[in-house]
Order: sequence, then structure tokens, then C-alpha cells
Amino acid sequence: MLAQHSPIFPRSRLTISPERSGRNFAQSITSTTLLPVLPDQPTAKSSSIEVYIIPTEKNLFVQGFNAHEYTSQPPTLLRGSLYLRVLKQCKIKSITLTLRGIQKTFWPDGIPPLRHSHWQSNDLITHSWPFYRSETSTCISDNGADCFVELNSKDETAHELPLHPNNSNLAEVFYPGDYIYNFEHPLPASIPETCDSEFGRTSYWLEVVVSRHRVFNPNLSGQIPITIVRTPLVENVRDSESVVITDDWKDQLRFEIVIGSKTFSLDSYLPLVFRFVPLFGKPAVHMIRVYLTQTMKYRYPPKNAKRSDPITKTMLLKYKAKHGHSLLSDTSNDYNYLPRELEFQMYVPQQFESSSYSKIHPDTSYENIQVKHTLRICLRLSTLDPINPGKRKYFEACMEAPVHVLSPLATSRHTLLPAYNDLVPPLVMDNIPHWIHERSGSSSSSIFEQTTSDNQVHTEAQETLGFHHLTTSEDSIGFERTTHLDANLYSPTKSSTLQSHISSPYMSTFEAPLGIPFRAVHLLRNPSFNPPPFDADISPPGIDYLPPPAYDGSYFEQQLVV
Repeated sequence: MLAQHSPIFPRSRLTISPERSGRNFAQSITSTTLLPVLPDQPTAKSSSIEVYIIPTEKNLFVQGFNAHEYTSQPPTLLRGSLYLRVLKQCKIKSITLTLRGIQKTFWPDGIPPLRHSHWQSNDLITHSWPFYRSETSTCISDNGADCFVELNSKDETAHELPLHPNNSNLAEVFYPGDYIYNFEHPLPASIPETCDSEFGRTSYWLEVVVSRHRVFNPNLSGQIPITIVRTPLVENVRDSESVVITDDWKDQLRFEIVIGSKTFSLDSYLPLVFRFVPLFGKPAVHMIRVYLTQTMKYRYPPKNAKRSDPITKTMLLKYKAKHGHSLLSDTSNDYNYLPRELEFQMYVPQQFESSSYSKIHPDTSYENIQVKHTLRICLRLSTLDPINPGKRKYFEACMEAPVHVLSPLATSRHTLLPAYNDLVPPLVMDNIPHWIHERSGSSSSSIFEQTTSDNQVHTEAQETLGFHHLTTSEDSIGFERTTHLDANLYSPTKSSTLQSHISSPYMSTFEAPLGIPFRAVHLLRNPSFNPPPFDADISPPGIDYLPPPAYDGSYFEQQLVV
């Protein structure tokens, strides 16, 4: 902690210690001392002691959802410092820091078969750091602290006066100053992730206990939560790929649906693209609805007990045509059915109402609490009635695709290093409208410079950004040039923090420094870019360069000789 570069905390979380003085301070410190930045409130405090638990990362990430995935992954390191600030000289019996993890499940009808107990608890992890004990720390300098900085004292000999001169144990005396104890502990990748559902909970926390000697000096204790977030494997390309659904409905309508990614985070936008091509019989598409289905199961292996919550189905997107119209028909002529391509940015919220349990929970890998999700797409279709041509018959076409829903913290900004080709400086979100946002990743990034006016940014965006459609300006039938954000049933709140580039919708293609666009709609278009111009083709040689063949046998004889 005395060096300019801390092995535990980055520079942004270090601060220069205030003016200190003392006998040991001048001998041990020859330059500026860097100490961790203290939180606003201490974990525990009294009139003479303040205790701070400062973890390097409060959010720890583990990879893999299956046993064969996380068994080969390295452990995640929990590290940090216990900061003990002594304001007045006092005697301490012991200082202990403990990491605890508990998983609980609640059974409203009781745990079968007897159903006498209505809850069960499992201890996932318990690890203690006994930083100081008065019985065994008699010969340890600075009471076993990794770093000790004395406070200013007007009386330089005050620390030499014992509290009880007749029978005092100097090892129990803590002089005014800052005592810093570093800690670290590896967590295996198979450890259950943090979960908070209505009938199940998995939680972790760090708890500190400072024991005092006297009866009238109560012990100090406090705790802070630790969050463990599970993410897919970086090498697992299958979970990050887009989902493409193609089908022919009754040989009358061909539709192609693209889901931007099989894995997405909560409080973010998911790209969706629909393409409809009428084949026969004038089919009509009246409504598009997208649901997110959540399944939660609980288990208690010692008694082989199982329980399932009712399946919850939440509608996230709804887009419909006007009454009596079709999404495939032109606005000027309802009977002119044309191919149509629609692009959406569906917002997936984490919480719906003020209640803490009315929310979507991320996927889990722990067998006692299992959370799975499925994306369900419903199309309201109609076709001409063969018996009565003046009327239409209505149908409901539904498609389902399993998806992985991740925590809002499981974004590329938190789990991946910046891409090397992101050479453009990031945007400042305060000066940019809500529909423009900073893209971070190897596929796309911002190409704007910071401006001081929203109008300037909006004008520059219109001049720089654009869609890559196969059609030209003269033939743009069937292609929507806007994403239908009004179809979302939920929108981000002001209190929510944008955690990644998928946390706000992008209205057009953002080009990376290499000129590679990224949009889910490109998966439906082959090729994804505008075709080359006609003058780029190499024309065959003209007729003037080849003499016409002779009608007698001399030409063929000449070819044989050659």
C-alpha cells in the first residue's frame, strides 16, 4: 500500500493520505502514501473506531452455464482491504473478517413428504480471515496490519502511556491511526450466482467483527453484500449468434424472423427483424406480438422435493396495423399486398412495477433454483375464406426460441477488454440525444466528435449515418427505414444506468473504423451491402479485336498449325 501502484486497487480508487506524523511514520514512509478511497459511510463505527470493508470489485463474474463449461474455467478472485481507523487509543481483543454464502428456498405448502418445514437453507461458502487476536499477536508489529499510518497527535509521547500501568498488555493496545488489512480468496467458477426470487434466494456478503475487552464497550459488526454474476463463455460462439426462423405459412406467406442474439442482458434493447413475402391468396398480417416466458423450478435434493412456479408470460412488444388493414398492404391501396420488412428494437426491462418481485430474473445454473426463458413470437394472420370470398379467416402463428437472459451487469463493458480497433474517442452521453448512443465493441463504434448542441449532433448524424439497403432511392418498396420504438410496451426509466452499447436503441448503422456495419437486418439480405455499380464489371473484348473466321478450310488448318 506504500507504493505508487497498488496491486489491489486501480489508481482511480487510491487517494493521497492526509498529513500524518509520528515516530514510525517518518521511518517507514519516504514518499507520498496512497490509501484506498473510503466509502461515504463506514461499515461499523463507534466513538473511537471506524471500520470500512473495501472490496476491489463488488460484482464478481463467473463463466459457463453447464458443468462441462465452468469446470475448465479459472477461479474468480475476491480481494480487497479491511480499513480500521482508530480515533482514540483503545484495546481490541480480535478482528475477524468472514465471507459467507447462503442459499434459501421457501416452500409455502411445506417440504414433502411430511411438509413440516416451510424453508430450507444451505451454506455455500464460509471463509474467515483472523487478522488479529490478542492471544497470538504479541510479537507482531503494527498489530498485524499490512499498512499502518499514525494520526497526528499533539502529544508525541501519548502513545507511550499505557491504559493500565500495573497490568497492561501492550499487544492489545491500538494507537490512533489507520490499520489496513488486505485479503483475497479464490471463488470457483461452479459457485452459484446471486439470485433473488420470490421463493428462492442466493446471497453472499462480507462480515467484520471487532471484539472489545470491556463490557461497556460493545463489539462492532457490519456487513456488505457481494454480487456474483454468471456470464456465457467467451469462447462459446453459439450463444452469441443470431437466431433465424424461416417458414412458409400454408404456402401463402413466407416469413423470416431474425432475433439479434440468443443471449441478451436485462435493461437493454434486443434487435428484431421481420420479413414477409406474400406467395398466393393475398394473405394479411394484422399484428405482431413478442412475449418473454419465464419458468422457475425449485429442488431440495436431500428429500427429492420439487416445486414449480406458474409460468409467467410477459408481453414486451406489440405492433399492429390499423383496423381492417394489413401490415403487408400499401397505405394507399389495401388490396395491394407487397413484401414488407420491419425492424424493431425491443426493450427488455428487469422490473415492471414498484414491487421487488415483479421482475424478470436472469438465468441460473444452480440445480436448487432453476430459471429458464423462452422468447415467443405470435403473428395474427388472415387469408381469404374459400367458401365465402367476401370474408377472411383468421389464424394465430406462434414460434418459440430458447434464449439466455443475463443480469444487467453482464455486459461487454464489464466482462471484456476494449477492442483494439476502437480508435475513435467515445461520445459524451450528456450532449447526445437519447436515440444516439455510444457503440463499444469490435464490430462498431461511434464516428462522431463531441458537440455542444443537440441540434449539431442530430444534423451530423443525419449526414454520416445511414442504412445499407439493397434497394435504391427509386425502388424502396417493402423496406422500413425506421425502427419502430413505439411498439415497445416498456421503456428505460430515468434512474436506470446504461451499462453497455445495447442499453439504448440505435436508429441507423454505426460504422466502425474499418467500415463494417452491424445490424441484425443484414442477416436477411444477401448480400448485406449495396451491389457494385455496373461500370465496375469488366466488359468482354470488342469484336474489332477478333477477325471473323474464314469460310474455307484455311482457318481451321491455321489453328491446327498453331
